[in-house]
Amino acid sequence: LADGSFNKRGLGLQSFLRMASQFVQHLTMHHTIEERNIFPILAQKMPAFREDAEHIESHKGIHEGT
Repeated sequence: LADGSFNKRGLGLQSFLRMASQFVQHLTMHHTIEERNIFPILAQKMPAFREDAEHIESHKGIHEGT
């Protein structure tokens, strides 16, 4: 949609930007919940979920891209 095709889907620029902003907010909330509540529990049995593991960097990269 970022290529301008949002117009073909009946969205105006303002609607598209609002939808994109909501997506980023939801993604941030999702990752925050994972990092604060879910991953610490998983890390007790699975080292891949420790604070210094790759998934945290992956989340940072996703957010930098949005």
